[in-house]
Amino acid sequence: MNILGKAVTRTRVGYSAGFRFVGDNKVVPVLNYGLFDRFEGPGHFWISPYEELLGPIHIGIQAAEFDFLHVLTMDQIPHKISLNLVYQQNPTRTQREIQPGLARLPAAALRNIIKNQADSGLRLIVAQYDSEQIIRPGIKLEIQIELYRRLSAVLRWAGVSFIQQEVLLKGIVPPKFYMQSVLNDYDLKLLLRLARESGNPELMDRMSQIHKRYGVAASQNKQVHVLDYGDDSSSGDRDGRSNGRPPRRRDPYPGSLFPRFPN
Repeated sequence: MNILGKAVTRTRVGYSAGFRFVGDNKVVPVLNYGLFDRFEGPGHFWISPYEELLGPIHIGIQAAEFDFLHVLTMDQIPHKISLNLVYQQNPTRTQREIQPGLARLPAAALRNIIKNQADSGLRLIVAQYDSEQIIRPGIKLEIQIELYRRLSAVLRWAGVSFIQQEVLLKGIVPPKFYMQSVLNDYDLKLLLRLARESGNPELMDRMSQIHKRYGVAASQNKQVHVLDYGDDSSSGDRDGRSNGRPPRRRDPYPGSLFPRFPN
């Protein structure tokens, strides 16, 4: 078919005879009397006078980047996670009863399906780790491998396959209140240890009281807070008013309740 197709496809006679050509990384759905019949391509092929073609479907390598907000860890700390995916879709490798639906599926709809599945899988996986574990390189690699396995399994029906080395967690950003809490907790523990080593009972008592107050403030702030991932861009005025809405409530995090190095 290719030898004959190359000779006649580009001519008017060949086109009138039903010879067609589809380029690399594309397939086209073929309709017979208005109903889906098969996929053809890439390359040269022939259709009968009773058949017609739909728009081509891209089966080459594609890339997508998604941002997921409020992904909770085991200790209920919300994170912003950026995910990069590289994938391919080939509807010819799917079951016959699914192919008519894939032939008319818009590319945007498939992208939304991939995003929703990645969102669901990522939240289930991240919920198994706490905030301190999730930033470790080894744990991030485990999350990527598990997410690749989940996505490959749940999207096999659509002919979507992923490249394992390109399922990447581009960024994991905790809210500002959590980062400040970690710094304050580290500083307070360090000063408390130094107070104990000094043997001064008055200093030890004061540091213990500060540490207890910090713990109470941190637990209260964890229950009620405004999520802030370090992005200063916002719609509306600086005071938080946008489209007639009242300004957002900004609860203090522990860093504003206690100085970083208490005297």
